Amino acid sequence: MDGVVGYLVSVVVIPALVAAAVASIALVTPLRRRAWAVECFPAMAVALAFLVSFTNELGWTAVARQVVTIEGDDAPFERWHRLGLAALMLMIGAVCMVGAVCIVAARMRMPRGGAPIVTMVALSIAGALAAQFVQFPQPTLLKQLSLAALVLAAGVALPLAGGAIYWIAWGAFGIVAALAGLGGFASLAVMCGAVSVASLLIAILAAIGGKFAKDAKPIEATGAPLVVCAVMIALAARCGDAYDQSQTPDWLWWLVPLVPGFALIFTKQALRAPSIAAATFWRTLGAALAGVAILGAALMIDASRGTGKSDADDPYADMYGG
Repeated sequence: MDGVVGYLVSVVVIPALVAAAVASIALVTPLRRRAWAVECFPAMAVALAFLVSFTNELGWTAVARQVVTIEGDDAPFERWHRLGLAALMLMIGAVCMVGAVCIVAARMRMPRGGAPIVTMVALSIAGALAAQFVQFPQPTLLKQLSLAALVLAAGVALPLAGGAIYWIAWGAFGIVAALAGLGGFASLAVMCGAVSVASLLIAILAAIGGKFAKDAKPIEATGAPLVVCAVMIALAARCGDAYDQSQTPDWLWWLVPLVPGFALIFTKQALRAPSIAAATFWRTLGAALAGVAILGAALMIDASRGTGKSDADDPYADMYGG
């Protein structure tokens, strides 16, 4: 038991706490008044949680061997390890401080209503790079294009989460973790679990910081947070689907990155909410209901197909009244 607890602490708890510490730099300090900081640090923390979990599980060489040849390294090259490299690149390129400042500044200089264009351009570039460099077994042009499309679809769904982006990311990554566990992909399950816990901690820190700073910049599903969350959830869902050993249909995996879009279910209630906290609750509730439905459907499908398969394949079933 101690070994299991130690393992979970290493690959889930520590990565989540490291990510929360990075996010807190902007969420519970005077930097909460700076739009670029509120975008940069929490978004960076999401990718960091996955990266730290990945390296604690597989070591830094699993990332390094994606770009360089390591002398004496005879470990197998696995395609899904590109997710670790993707998390690193999202940290360095998309949400590093300079990148966040550039995105925020560009959006501020756009005409009224044109700010989302900057974010979508950044998202399109990230989706294209992901489709180019992140591949899974038996890659085809259609599969890579569909990966890019999934990133864009997640990027369209996430803005509907509004200020609830990290609350909803908590659930979305949690669903991928659960589906990966169901499909026998323990490594991906703990990595997504780390991101899920980190997102929860970030959401809590954001709520605390906003409560004690009346002029705090609001949390929004734009810019760096949108790009990072959209790319990470799309890559994680596609990876889990590619290696799934359960009976979960492909379309259920592909619905997970769209979970934030179900925040629309209670749009009227969110718009009429008397406070930011209440509006966040209503948006989160809509996505949560969709997430529970997806997870419940996966469990039911897997259970029903698994039962049917065992009955059909077991030559001794009839002996026991099966």
